[in-house]
Amino acid sequence: MSASSELKRAWEKRFPPLSAAWSHWRLEGDGFLLGVVSGERLVDALRLLEENHERYASILVRRATVNSAGECTAVEHGGFEVSNRHNDRHLRHRSYEGPNTGVQPTPEDGRG
Repeated sequence: MSASSELKRAWEKRFPPLSAAWSHWRLEGDGFLLGVVSGERLVDALRLLEENHERYASILVRRATVNSAGECTAVEHGGFEVSNRHNDRHLRHRSYEGPNTGVQPTPEDGRG
């Protein structure tokens, strides 16, 4: 199933920033390697997420380093959960409800 644009934006915000030490993202679904994607190819990483988000309960992203032969030489411990089946379904259902008709906080009233 195709992911909504709202869901894709939520995933994108969850990707960790990369630095000189970390040039790639390593995506894992429930501990299984899905792929290693260059930090310059966020669109490809999001496509990989979209293709797999319903297959796995959780998709984790770890920062990684890749050598000139394309081999993953270092992977960050820990990681960032960018997709969680339960949370993704909640976002998907919320987007079908349409716009929120309640009072929206604004910077002027101190609630935003």
